[in-house]
Amino acid sequence: MTSVLIRVAKGSSTWPEGDTCGKCGRVKTDSHVYVMGGACFEGQYPTEGAEVFLNIGKHTSDSNGKGGFDLEILMAEETVQVDLQFCSVQCLRLYINELLDQIEILEKDS
Repeated sequence: MTSVLIRVAKGSSTWPEGDTCGKCGRVKTDSHVYVMGGACFEGQYPTEGAEVFLNIGKHTSDSNGKGGFDLEILMAEETVQVDLQFCSVQCLRLYINELLDQIEILEKDS
């Protein structure tokens, strides 16, 4: 029923590998936007809970981070899975569009 749209290569933490954009294939510059997520496990086994996070941001080549930003979308503690649920694709689209609007504002202000 489900299909994987993005599969990160084993041993890698970045998609796509290399210096290209994941959508258009152009070579990325030192300034690029990202979606970053992960889980930091506290115990020996993943079932013991973790801090799960999802961020969207912009990385710049400026050593002081000028022009960059990081928008924390999700932070959940002591869990192994997080679901963001919406009543319809339309509501999900609205939510994602609102996130993108916030990112554009942060980009203009940075």
